Amino acid sequence: MPTVVHYGGDTGDVLYAMTNMGFLHAFDVTHPTTTGDTSGGAELFAFMPRALISNLPALKANGSSGRHIYGLDGPMTVLTEDVNADGVLKADDGDRVILYFGMRRGGSAYYAMDVSNPEAPVLLWRIDPATTGFAGIGQSWSRMVLTTIQEGAEGQRKVLVFGAGYDADQDGYSQRTADDKGAGVYIVDAYSGELIMSFGSDASRYVAQVPEMKYSIPAEPRVVDLDDDGLADRIYLSDMGAQIWSIDLPNGGSLTDAAAYLVHRVADLGGSGVADNRRFYYPPAVARVMRKGAKKLAIAIGSGFRAHPLNSAITDRFFVLFDDEKKEADKLPAMITDDSLFNLTDDLLGPGADADDIAVAKTALAQKRGWYMTLPSGRKVISEARVLAGMVMFNAFSATGSACEGVTTRNDFYLISLLDARALVDLDEVDENIKQDRWVTIEYSGIATAPSLVFGDPAENEDNKPTMDIYVGQEKVWSRAEQIYKLLWKEVN
Repeated sequence: MPTVVHYGGDTGDVLYAMTNMGFLHAFDVTHPTTTGDTSGGAELFAFMPRALISNLPALKANGSSGRHIYGLDGPMTVLTEDVNADGVLKADDGDRVILYFGMRRGGSAYYAMDVSNPEAPVLLWRIDPATTGFAGIGQSWSRMVLTTIQEGAEGQRKVLVFGAGYDADQDGYSQRTADDKGAGVYIVDAYSGELIMSFGSDASRYVAQVPEMKYSIPAEPRVVDLDDDGLADRIYLSDMGAQIWSIDLPNGGSLTDAAAYLVHRVADLGGSGVADNRRFYYPPAVARVMRKGAKKLAIAIGSGFRAHPLNSAITDRFFVLFDDEKKEADKLPAMITDDSLFNLTDDLLGPGADADDIAVAKTALAQKRGWYMTLPSGRKVISEARVLAGMVMFNAFSATGSACEGVTTRNDFYLISLLDARALVDLDEVDENIKQDRWVTIEYSGIATAPSLVFGDPAENEDNKPTMDIYVGQEKVWSRAEQIYKLLWKEVN
């Protein structure tokens, strides 16, 4: 996805975008300030990694057949540091702007580029499988997550956390198979790219061996601050074997000592058959909840075969797990499996359900460590879920037809209770169809993007209440006007 950096001052706004031609582009997108102002729109620079130069002859030939040529196809992360806090990012003041980006299907490298002066970019470093300590990297799908962690007793360190990537052999596996590449996670210094720690199944490729971490991790990690001190405490990972992992950071211990970390296989939600060969291409949504009087972390994630969106052989599901907020090495909770979860494929707790049945379902759910919903045949989750105010929302994609006959796509937007999967609103405005209230089919061609939340200005609402709109692409799928209180806002960098 493109990203815009607001430099302010004379530089204005710069848009950074990557393409399958293999370029990172920088464009001046500063808004005109007066009538007749035609400034802006100029390209400031374009960068092509050396590894992609060999694609140029095929790109020039522009053939109509053969394999698709991938270039820079991955997500970006931006570090900004306004040293004097004047609201202007200026290299002469010591301010810094660094872009971090991978290649996704275009390759197996990560890059860091200093764009503090966007007219004079500097390549800071590159990480690829040939770099010492990084032999396990697969295709560089995982977004590098920028965060700050505690170093020693009182120090702090800016780091990047990222999954080891995607093993392209996954494209052809009909049953769950261990990967040769990408089966791990890395933590590196945000400025130098120096390896701090890595975990993975292969002891020869990672600092610390975790034998069951044997499926590639293309999803970005989900980093969590558990005590609101501005420092990361836990990392959640999701993999191609439908496993969920947590890694608790040292918090005072040595960052280079593997024994100071606490690695836990939270869940295994796949299996050895064709139907349960589930995959997690995206990170979980994580939220704090109270459950049975205890603080828990709700982990919401759906499975789907992103590489083959027409697949209907896999029985995909949406899961919500309840994980412990505090963990101790000698008291780790047992791994969650299907048997640990309550089946809420039917809306057993929603409007219209019998009161006695609701009571039975609530009792059964309370004994479990979460719930799952089995999706209809062919329906899969191949974008991120979102969590807000006790609600979880996600899109499910399905398609009929074939590449030869033509394909008809369908996207369904779900909005349900995070705690018990019940319908919360009448999305389709058909009251008598209880189950349908959990989702509505939306107008969207292709694979829908993750839901986006937009909060409106109260002054623009006749009731003087802020609106909360949920969009999928350009379609507003749900809207609500109510009093929304801002309790806490914090960005952990």
